[in-house]
Amino acid sequence: MSEKQVARGQRPGLFIAALLVCTALFSSTASPAIALPEKFFGMTAHESMNDSEPDWEALQKAGVQRLRMQIKWQTIDQAGNGDWKQEYAWVNTYDRYFEKAAKRGIEILPFLFTRRSGNQQHYWIGEPAYPEWLQFVWTVVQRYGHAGTFWANLKKNNPSVPYLPVKIWEVWNEPNLDANSPAKSADGELYAQFLKGTSETIHAAQNAIEPNPHSTSVLFGGIYQPDQGTDLPTYLQEAKNAGVGIAAHFDGLSIHPYGFGPKGNPATSESARRQSVLDNVFQARNALSNMCAACTGKSLWITEFGWGVGSGAKMVDQDQQSNLLFSTYDWLIGASPTLNIQFAAWFSYKDTYCCGTWDQYSGLRRLDGTLRPSWCAYAAITSAQCFIPYKWHIDNLGGVNTSDADISSWGPGRLDIFARGSDGALWHRYWNYGSWGPWEKMPGPSIVGGPGAVSWDYGRIDVVARTNDANNTLTHWYWNGATWAYDNLGGVNTSDPDISSWSGNRLDVFARGSDGKLWHRYWNYGSWGPWGSRGGPTIVGGPGAVSWNPNRIDVVARTNDANNTLTHWYWNGATWAYDNLGGVNTSDPDIASTGPNDLEIFARGSDGMIWQKTWNGFGWGSWTILGGPVVGGPGAVSWDEGVAWDGERIDVIARSTDVNSSLTHWYWLP
Repeated sequence: MSEKQVARGQRPGLFIAALLVCTALFSSTASPAIALPEKFFGMTAHESMNDSEPDWEALQKAGVQRLRMQIKWQTIDQAGNGDWKQEYAWVNTYDRYFEKAAKRGIEILPFLFTRRSGNQQHYWIGEPAYPEWLQFVWTVVQRYGHAGTFWANLKKNNPSVPYLPVKIWEVWNEPNLDANSPAKSADGELYAQFLKGTSETIHAAQNAIEPNPHSTSVLFGGIYQPDQGTDLPTYLQEAKNAGVGIAAHFDGLSIHPYGFGPKGNPATSESARRQSVLDNVFQARNALSNMCAACTGKSLWITEFGWGVGSGAKMVDQDQQSNLLFSTYDWLIGASPTLNIQFAAWFSYKDTYCCGTWDQYSGLRRLDGTLRPSWCAYAAITSAQCFIPYKWHIDNLGGVNTSDADISSWGPGRLDIFARGSDGALWHRYWNYGSWGPWEKMPGPSIVGGPGAVSWDYGRIDVVARTNDANNTLTHWYWNGATWAYDNLGGVNTSDPDISSWSGNRLDVFARGSDGKLWHRYWNYGSWGPWGSRGGPTIVGGPGAVSWNPNRIDVVARTNDANNTLTHWYWNGATWAYDNLGGVNTSDPDIASTGPNDLEIFARGSDGMIWQKTWNGFGWGSWTILGGPVVGGPGAVSWDEGVAWDGERIDVIARSTDVNSSLTHWYWLP
């Protein structure tokens, strides 16, 4: 993927010019380098179970060290069909988020929020549901805290994953707002009682599995500032007056110092908005110190701050958002040692659609996944790389096509497309560094069905397709950099073939044989081996094949079952193995790879659309829709963008549903 290195402390104007995508000029230069607390830079996401899953790689590359994410009792209860204690309820919800975050070196900072019913009002001592809440808290801590059951199982099953148990627990979210408090009336005394019981349970649950009272911290939960709810100084004094010794039950104060200005005096300019955040942080520090003598040394955790993009009193334009992010973070970094600020999280990672309020548009990424300039501003302030997520583009390549098409690439800036034309011959069209050539007819016999194509080096292309003869033997075309030639590879073939290459002078050809099984023939430095069956289930239609490294081949084909699920074969250099990837598939699939341990599978679903499934080196993603509708199956390839983008590219083609079955072309770029 595309990355550009930007160091914090670089002049903002040069940063923007270098990246092109970030047009705003930041309002301050960065602070000198200082020693920041561990995992200082954070992001807060909306409820991930209801929204699209975060792009973990993008978060890592942007410099996110902690992701603040709520753990909702209701989410787990629903996953357990009304029984939140079921193991599968946890496995199918938050376990996968903790594992994926850990694989990217991202620690999760959970905030325990909402009741089993989904209600946002925190519990009060004495109500019937309160004891079960404490059971839920105990279970969460014993699962995700130090030496928790989740981490023990992960270490056993996948020991290479970094060990990142929860160290900090935030209790509730913005309890000083009426909507989040019992009887819809914010009361610091009631919250203090609730926090005391919850905090005691957190520590008891942690100590029961790994006695270490210094390993777990509890945060007084997410106090909203400044223009709604009970103000922070008053709320802290109410908590102190509860008479429960509240200072002993929390280690840090988490705040949401939004830069909207105080009540009755909204901030409108960039400088006023930024100053509002600073004023709120100072207010929190002073209020905490005034709460009690022991509170003076407690830390501040900024678990939300940010601005939405749009029109309205709490909204800014995208360049202002970028400026404010950079300059506010810059100030927080400089103030961290003096004010004991341990963490600062932008709200939020990505826009969501809920209710049209400002916070739904505060993301560094828009709803469609595209980036705002603030994405690269965040990367700049964290001294990380500006990782630019890609998106799909689409165009039409024309042609009169009577078969599935395939596509190959011998390097950056080059694509070669092959399909059967209306005359039964093999036709070819190429993209060469910025422009498409015309469709051209290839030499050789008439063919049946569609071709498979691959390139093993610059100036080399190999294509296979079934010959229009009794056995549908395979014709093999090859371009040696100057001329096309062809020969015949024999076989008794009952599907379109495909071809892969793991290096120069190595070819692997796959097709369905007369017995319905997957068959294979290879070229290895000067000679063809015999045809051989690769085992596995009976298949429907033809395979797709790719190689990501020497001695590695991956092949996919539809299984002969009710849904035509995909079977996946892989050669690891010594043996063939296979597994099943599911799906409801109505076309031959194809498979591409952007590099080692990456696979991109494409197939037509039951709705006539192209669907995609990805292997990222850790596991298979879910099927996601690419586009369509289309006729038949896709062809796919990836090239390394090299100097131009410093990343990878994927190209997919399939026949459109128009009168000529012209080719639709999708390509994956920033």
